Amino acid sequence: MAACVGSEQHEIGLRMLADLFEMDGWDTYYLGANVPDWSLVQAIVSYKADVVAISATMAYPSISIHACGRN
Repeated sequence: MAACVGSEQHEIGLRMLADLFEMDGWDTYYLGANVPDWSLVQAIVSYKADVVAISATMAYPSISIHACGRN
């Protein structure tokens, strides 16, 4: 599972990471940019994700990432 939380727009590196995992045989779910917290939590539960990659270029998304972890 790969997503850019909150208002995060920088998705190219995350897309590349998801592609690399997929080329290595993993089933990947790329959610893209601007993923709301509740959508990320819902997707993690729905897909029963074993690994979650979250893109954040600035410190402010860490609040959102922390909130997702508590849900």
